[in-house]
Amino acid sequence: MPAVAPGTYDLQINVISPDGTVKDGPRNPADLKHDHFTANIVVKMTVVVNAIGVYWFALELAGQEVLRLPLTVSYVSQTDSRTPRPAADGPPSSTPPLTH
Repeated sequence: MPAVAPGTYDLQINVISPDGTVKDGPRNPADLKHDHFTANIVVKMTVVVNAIGVYWFALELAGQEVLRLPLTVSYVSQTDSRTPRPAADGPPSSTPPLTH
């Protein structure tokens, strides 16, 4: 990361989808008090996930990208215990299970 002098900077978080599309995210001021710093950033934002793959969160400070964080999205099929399972010897049944 490039050296940054203390001061207040414009911080923006952009989301880069797996296909390379960039969506501008929230923009907020960041007050950096020291030459060497760490910062905890808490941002409430909605991210639309419409494909599997790696989504990148690119943090820009004063218009210059300083960090990218990955989020890997995958699809996992999960069977609910209430979902009827097909019989072992035939196709799935369209008849709902009996309840007592």
